[in-house]
Parts: sequence; C-alpha cells; structure tokens
Amino acid sequence: MRDYFGGDDDELCPAWCTGDHDLSDDLRLAHRSEARSVPAVERLDDPAHNVPQATTVNLIVGLEKSAAELWVWIGPEDDAERGLTLSAESAHRLQNALGDILHTARTRRDRGGE
Repeated sequence: MRDYFGGDDDELCPAWCTGDHDLSDDLRLAHRSEARSVPAVERLDDPAHNVPQATTVNLIVGLEKSAAELWVWIGPEDDAERGLTLSAESAHRLQNALGDILHTARTRRDRGGE
C-alpha cells in the first residue's frame, strides 16, 4: 500500500495523482492532483478611491509532488501569478493558525465582542 506521499519512488503515482504529468526543468515528473475550487470573497484595496472593495473569486487548491517533496498550491483560478505554493508542513501550520484565529473571533463574538 502506498502512503500519502506516494512512496519513495518518483515513478509511482500517488493515489491522488490525475496522471496528467508535467516535467520540471530537471526533467523530473511532477504529480498533480485535481484542483478543488473554493468560492471566496476577497478584499481588494483600491488606492484610487481609498476604499477597499469586496469581490468574489474562485480559489483553486491542489497538491503537487515533485523532487520527492509534497507541495500545496492555492490561488485565484484566473490569476496564477498571485498564487502560493507551500510545503505540506507549512500548509498544515497555516490550517491550524486559521482554525485558531477563527475560533478566537467566534469566541469573542459570542461574548459580545467585536
């Protein structure tokens, strides 16, 4: 049974790999998962009007394994330049921090705070 990272052999596809491979500059395979779309509301600063604006955006989230490293990518569907690619460990820390900060906001709101 292959583990989450797809084993040590770059020739084996992880279970989540779509089979649509990209070759890196060093000609290694890059395994990619299907992208998940997450509808979101994003705040964009508008320096011309000095008023932030809220806009809807579809974020895409997925996995990539290249050079035996697992990466998590997230970014706007229509603007890859603004995306983030994080190590799996960093993405896990971010997940925990988001959960903690949202819990703090929810707890303060429940107590009548802002």
